[in-house]
Amino acid sequence: MKYVKADNLIDYCKFWIDVYKDSPDPKDKARRDQLYAVIGEIINSQINISHKYITGEWYKPTGMMPPEFTGRHRCSVCEGFAMHDWKRHREQLTQFCPHCGAMMKNAE
Repeated sequence: MKYVKADNLIDYCKFWIDVYKDSPDPKDKARRDQLYAVIGEIINSQINISHKYITGEWYKPTGMMPPEFTGRHRCSVCEGFAMHDWKRHREQLTQFCPHCGAMMKNAE
């Protein structure tokens, strides 16, 4: 089982809430609402959240990759791809992997 610090997960959710805050797109509003719900669940949860966490690194895979994934960073824990900020046309090497929640050592 993998653990994540609750405070760090809340900070991660707040980061993405800020990203979506000025967007007029209804899908972004739904994403914001989901993130607020996640924060509420964490705060109101009766579950004992451990302060242990898994660490990983963003890395660029070598070898043959499909064109849409060439040059993109992956998580060393779950092999998931880093988020892409379509507004700025670049990757977001976040502090946490959006797929498994691992804390990244080489985040931007």
